[in-house]
Amino acid sequence: MDSLGNRSLIRLLEACIGELPEKNRDLLVLHYQKQMAVAEISAGSASGVSTVYERLHKIRTTLSRCIHRKLAAGS
Repeated sequence: MDSLGNRSLIRLLEACIGELPEKNRDLLVLHYQKQMAVAEISAGSASGVSTVYERLHKIRTTLSRCIHRKLAAGS
């Protein structure tokens, strides 16, 4: 994919992240921007490790569907 296509996908991803509930955005920040391990996130919250993994999976699925929906709509 060319750089224009990559930039378009990044914009779509950013838009979809913006549509997430704040607690989901916060989890993404911890895991992907601050590069915290799932066990570390779990230890700092009331959630178990498996719950954090499940939440990340659901968030990624939600983001994927959002991007595909926006691509199909021509956004």
